[in-house]
Amino acid sequence: MASFDRKPEISPRKGQLYAVPVKFDDLWKIAAPVGFVEGFDLTAFDRLCQKARSAVDAIVEPQPLWEYPCIITGEQVVVAQFDFNSPPSPATFSTKITPQITGTNGIVFWMDWVHDGYTITSGLLENCTVGNRPQWSVGHRQGVYFLPEQERSKSRCSSVIVNVNFCSDGQLLFHFQHEN
Repeated sequence: MASFDRKPEISPRKGQLYAVPVKFDDLWKIAAPVGFVEGFDLTAFDRLCQKARSAVDAIVEPQPLWEYPCIITGEQVVVAQFDFNSPPSPATFSTKITPQITGTNGIVFWMDWVHDGYTITSGLLENCTVGNRPQWSVGHRQGVYFLPEQERSKSRCSSVIVNVNFCSDGQLLFHFQHEN
């Protein structure tokens, strides 16, 4: 019975939530308004689609990014760290993401899982510098936040404050504030 008195070892021991701003070649178009096409005004359709997206789609949606080319437009940041050897408790994490290249149209999120002596990533497979194309994990989907149209169309880069609430039920709630 004495062996049951020990606390079991948990693996992975830690989790790290990362984010990086990107400029997608085409993926951003799934969240963009259509506008005018071949002389047809589709703005009413755009409003309907945007309203539907905001009602049912998660603000950070899963995408298999290895299928969608992009370039890194800013430095990656650690948004949150989780210690799985401690009981989970609600927490709020905040960070600032500052794109360095205009045309940024998304922010990518992923987790790294830290085990004893090694780390498994669900995101970047190797370091990628600003202006270069990243190599994403093929076996995982990454979370993507698409910048709103008014932010994508700015002629200069503006920072995004990312607030993440870790809830008692294990959910992550994302909130984004765009700076001018």
